[in-house]
Amino acid sequence: MSMPTFVVAGTQKAATTWLYECLNEHPQVFVPKRKELHFFCDSADGAKSQYAQGLEWYGQQFSDEPRWLARGELSIDYMFFDYVAERLHGLSADMKVLFILRDPVERAYSGYWMNKRTRADLPPFETFIDPGSDYVARGFYHQQIERYRRLFPDEQIKLLIYDAIRKDPRAFLREVFGFLGVDPEFVPQSMSQQIAATRSMSPGVSRFYYRKLSR
Repeated sequence: MSMPTFVVAGTQKAATTWLYECLNEHPQVFVPKRKELHFFCDSADGAKSQYAQGLEWYGQQFSDEPRWLARGELSIDYMFFDYVAERLHGLSADMKVLFILRDPVERAYSGYWMNKRTRADLPPFETFIDPGSDYVARGFYHQQIERYRRLFPDEQIKLLIYDAIRKDPRAFLREVFGFLGVDPEFVPQSMSQQIAATRSMSPGVSRFYYRKLSR
C-alpha cells in the first residue's frame, strides 16, 4: 500500500485545478485520477468526505511504481478544517504540504460566484461579509497555516502566491517541482492554460468589506 509524499492543502479558488493538471503531466509525479479525495475531512464538513473508507482505500488511490518520485493529492479543504493537520501528521510526519495563497477579498468573491453559478437564489455577496461566513473565514490564512507549522518543520511547508502564477507560471512550477524533489525543468502543456478570472468587485462592496472586517 502506497501513501502520498505531499498534499496541496489549499486554498480555494487559487488555481489548484491548473496545478493539478500540470502535476498530472509530470513524468515523476503521481496524482490520483480524482483531483480532490477529501479523505481527511469529516463527513459532517462535506458530502465528498471519504474518511469512512479507511486508510486501505486511501492507499489504493496512489501508485507505488518506482518511477514516481512524488505522490500526492490536492484537497483545498485540508487547509480550512482545524483537525486535518493532525490527521496528516499522523499518517506521515515527513509529508510535504503546499499552500497557494490568494488575496482573501478576491478569493472570497470568486468563491461566491462559483456557488452563484449553481444557486441562482443565493443572496447578494454583501450578505456574507462577516467573520463567521465561510467565504470570509477561509481567508484567515495565518491561523490555518500555524496549525501545520506546529506539527511540520518549515522545510516541509511551501507557501506560494496565486499572483505569481500569472506573472511567471514557469517559475512558479519550477519552485513547486523543486520542492517536491522532481525535475524542476519539466514544462507541462497545461502550463499555458488560462487561469479562471474573477468578476470585478464594485468599489462600494470593496469598501464595505474592508470596513466590516478591518480589525
